[in-house]
Amino acid sequence: MSPSLLIRPSHDLPRGSLICVDEFGEKKMNHRWSGQSYNRGPGIAAFKIPPSRKPKSLPSTKNPGLNSFVTACGEYIAPEKIENVLATSMYVAQSFVYGDGNRSVLVAVVIPEDFAVFALASRLSIGKASFDELCAHPEIVARIRDDIMVVSKEGNLSGCETVRSIALRSKPFSVENGLLQRQSHRLDRVAAKTALMPDIERMYTRLESNRPSA
Repeated sequence: MSPSLLIRPSHDLPRGSLICVDEFGEKKMNHRWSGQSYNRGPGIAAFKIPPSRKPKSLPSTKNPGLNSFVTACGEYIAPEKIENVLATSMYVAQSFVYGDGNRSVLVAVVIPEDFAVFALASRLSIGKASFDELCAHPEIVARIRDDIMVVSKEGNLSGCETVRSIALRSKPFSVENGLLQRQSHRLDRVAAKTALMPDIERMYTRLESNRPSA
């Protein structure tokens, strides 16, 4: 599924007006255009091209993004889209959403906002504890997971895009620990997967153990 256009290969192709400029600079309009479309930059570019002349540069609707992956259920997932939704939670400073072709659900490693965690601990009457200790506290984890479920629904994430388990870590992703790219300061997903795999495996093990037996 295209994460931007919400269309699948099985869907009817989008219909609408098409304005284009031909090689002589003349504008042409087709009000009954029906063809393939994809997202490019802030706008939408649309094309109706015979298969034999389809440019190789046109992205396939079966490949929604460089960092996307397919779950065991066959759903295309764009993790950065989900991470952006999670960031709307008052508790989430950073997150890494993970899934793969062997799993049907997503999990996330979350770096929480320290001030929000301390405030939550105070409301829950949790005794004096360090940030590290609070990140491991079951009630803190549960409350933050509940809030993530709320913002996921508000962000119109589908069931397949909703994370089912989270792990809290106190140390932010940074250039210094190799989890952010030096130039762009974007999450280095390969490095994050390697560094966070112990947390990821624990979450999946916990989900498996909690699954009702057939």
